[in-house]
Amino acid sequence: MQPGETRVVEFTVRVAPGIRTGQVLWSCFLTGTETDEPYQPNNIIDGYLFVDDGVSPVGDMAIQAVASSDGVVGTTVSAAVGASVPIRFTSTNHGPAAARGQYALILDAAGTLEIASATTGQGWIAPTSATSGVWDTGLLQPGQSVSLDLTVRLASAANVKLFAQRVTGAPGDPNASNERATIVLDGYAPGTAGRSVAVGNVDGAGGGEIVTGTGRGETPQVRLYSGSGLDTGLRYFAYERAFRGGVQVASCDVDNDGLAEIITAPGGGRAPTIRVLRVAGGVVAETVAFDAFESGFLGGASVACADLDGDGRAEVVVGAGPGRSPDVKVFSVGAGTVVTRATFTAYDAPFQGGVRVAAGRYAGRPGWLGAFDIATTPGPGRPAELRLWTLGGGAVAQLVVSSATAGVQPTLGDANGDGALDLVIAPDDGQPLVLQAFDVNSGAVVASVPSGLPGVPGGVRIALGVLQGGPGVAEMVVANGPGGPPRVRVVFWPAAGPTLRVEFVPLEVP
Repeated sequence: MQPGETRVVEFTVRVAPGIRTGQVLWSCFLTGTETDEPYQPNNIIDGYLFVDDGVSPVGDMAIQAVASSDGVVGTTVSAAVGASVPIRFTSTNHGPAAARGQYALILDAAGTLEIASATTGQGWIAPTSATSGVWDTGLLQPGQSVSLDLTVRLASAANVKLFAQRVTGAPGDPNASNERATIVLDGYAPGTAGRSVAVGNVDGAGGGEIVTGTGRGETPQVRLYSGSGLDTGLRYFAYERAFRGGVQVASCDVDNDGLAEIITAPGGGRAPTIRVLRVAGGVVAETVAFDAFESGFLGGASVACADLDGDGRAEVVVGAGPGRSPDVKVFSVGAGTVVTRATFTAYDAPFQGGVRVAAGRYAGRPGWLGAFDIATTPGPGRPAELRLWTLGGGAVAQLVVSSATAGVQPTLGDANGDGALDLVIAPDDGQPLVLQAFDVNSGAVVASVPSGLPGVPGGVRIALGVLQGGPGVAEMVVANGPGGPPRVRVVFWPAAGPTLRVEFVPLEVP
């Protein structure tokens, strides 16, 4: 199966004569794969049949779950590592007869969650292992509800799934569709999580979609959202699931077919493999994959893309992460092909703090600034000096753009919807500004966000583009950097001032 592909098997069963009302029949299906599979919990499916003879009185036990964190109430929420998160499971008897339910509480991985407290209005709860427990509701009269209240704390930035599944009870229950409730918590901590973002017309219809990549400390998950922040259902792991270095994303049409590919680069901790992927019918297929630098280099990479030579095919620009000379490479890619167009060293070779890249064509303005295609900024360890380059690696200009010392992220595109090229600078630590955008043709500031903005604890990551469901001109996609909840905002920023159009939380999910 290709990434994103789904296949279905259907079967019909019959309950043997003589099975009494209220009895639960259980079946378990375990799948295996021919490739490495480090995450086993989703390889098992349990099936439960609650027998009903059609004559005896029946109950209808239904369970729901909700968690509250970061101002959001729902079944999937973000949470700071170590913070207390209240979770409530509620079981209600909707049937005509009194009934009781017993639920298995299952955690998908040991050591990821601490249960600080557990209380229930009636019945009892007991642990059965490091990843499981049992909750018995006691007898519930028709219309009666009982809740199990948990207070939990995340132990890591990894996502955690906790679910309750009814496994026994009496009398019979004719409705098996409401016997399970699931909570997913997506953790974050200083230096972890955050999101990288890109805008690309992945499906070729209307405006672009929003691509998100997880941050350090999380599985390398890429997700796709509509321009209105709606989950398309597409998510896949860009690298092996055990990798926790984060994923940088970009999106451009690399083969001039009218569809934008998704381009990924890993953070630190593995070979610098760049993957170019296309999406068709919800299925992800790899166009090409290659190591931008030596395979033994584990410092990660920065990635950007744009059509830099006007041939309708976007080039891929890659900057080396920390741990080697700050080299930049430019590639033309196609189905199974990679051609290196340019290689240059953006800063002094001994500097090993990494280099960040942005891509976008600027034709130049006489007496102001020459033509350029690539912008670079250094990682932590030296002043935030912006340098501009031609496609072939020729130096055009350089200037210090921020007093930030922790590194800054550059982005090229239209920030305010006027059709002109802008440069956005976003310091990694959100100091002294969260972001600032400049009109490349004049140097005028077109957008500025002060530090200390509520809900933005540190740096941000930026993408620019025309989005499906938007005003028809370019908008700014702003994602929280490491250390904060993985929140994404879509902002329309004309001369009259910014308007928040969309806000959503692209959580890492199992």
